[in-house]
Amino acid sequence: MASPVQQPPQPGGGKRKGKAQYVQAKRARRGAGGGPRQLEPAMQGILITCNMNERKCVEEAYSLLNEYSDDLFGPEKFTDKDQQPSGSEGEDDDVEVALKKEVGDIKASTEMRLRRFQSVESGANNVVFIRTLGIEPEKLVHHILQDMYKTKKKKTRVILRMLPVSGSCKAFLEDMKKYAETFLEAWFKAPKKGTFQIVYKSRNNSHMNREEVIKELAGMFLFEILRRSSMINTCSL
Repeated sequence: MASPVQQPPQPGGGKRKGKAQYVQAKRARRGAGGGPRQLEPAMQGILITCNMNERKCVEEAYSLLNEYSDDLFGPEKFTDKDQQPSGSEGEDDDVEVALKKEVGDIKASTEMRLRRFQSVESGANNVVFIRTLGIEPEKLVHHILQDMYKTKKKKTRVILRMLPVSGSCKAFLEDMKKYAETFLEAWFKAPKKGTFQIVYKSRNNSHMNREEVIKELAGMFLFEILRRSSMINTCSL
């Protein structure tokens, strides 16, 4: 009986890696810098859609956002805490004080790597999420659109749409309701007296029901509006 033919070994002496291993290795390299590299609850930022070329979209987004944020908020500033002289450390220094100082230096070093704009994995094709730090995304996007409307200048080729994200949570109805309770406070407080519209869009999600989500959230918003209007009328009387 003939022995089975063996496949020649792959270069490097190991088996060929699967696609999943390549993806994990790529994500590990991308996460080497400071800050999370995947979309997480409580993040603020800008949701951007594009057409097939996500890398070019991220490059355009960085260029556009930095240009207008410098104009609106001023140049980006970096902390230099870890570059300051630490002073002499005698043998009689308290161990606890030295440990706290080391922790503070690590935090300062991490802050230096955190930029005000950072692309994170959205989990959906042709969708880019740019996390913002220390910047109001809705104010920045409004400023960009205002300027483009006035100047009639086209500054992007790949970006299709930019949506500011003031807050985020896990895609479960209970999490959305809890977040909405805190979100309502700022937007319906006088003098804003905001109006609202619920636009339901879902991707890569099979456990959410469109009608249920709209019904629950709309009920919360309407209740808050009625409650505040009754408070105003009571004060007026």
